[in-house]
Amino acid sequence: MDSATSSARYKRVNNVTTTRMEANMSN
Repeated sequence: MDSATSSARYKRVNNVTTTRMEANMSN
């Protein structure tokens, strides 16, 4: 796999995880 592609995928997954944690904290 292209390293740029895996990096972008990791950042996107990490961003979704962070957003979900923040949503849980605000509830």
